[in-house]
Amino acid sequence: MSEKAASSTRIRPRIGRWEIDDQGEVVLLGTRCGECGEVAFPEHQICVNCGSESTSEIRIKGPTTLRNYTIVHQLPPGFESPWVVGYGEFDGQMVILAPIVGATRDELHEGVALGLCVGVTKVEDDGEELHSYQFTPLKA
Repeated sequence: MSEKAASSTRIRPRIGRWEIDDQGEVVLLGTRCGECGEVAFPEHQICVNCGSESTSEIRIKGPTTLRNYTIVHQLPPGFESPWVVGYGEFDGQMVILAPIVGATRDELHEGVALGLCVGVTKVEDDGEELHSYQFTPLKA
């Protein structure tokens, strides 16, 4: 690759793959190990637990349970401050980190049920929006 081409290439953060299913729900694409049963997101071709190459794609849906969160006030360009991110646990199988939207500080505490949604995570200098999966509190 030429220097000119390399300098114009954007480096994107590695986030897991996701899609919207037929019911309009956000689904994360992960893997399950055929040997030990380990569930991973993002997906891996080699099991992160036992090293087996016997992994298969699975579809992971919410809800998830909030385990912890933080509010970030100093962010790189393109991220709106404050930015709330938290760890959500999926049925005791795995924990992932994602932005949390649509919640006040008073609504966030360990054990809150979170759903998956899609939203704008970052806006590039040229106005291009980076969309990603996010958590949002489920109203009782």
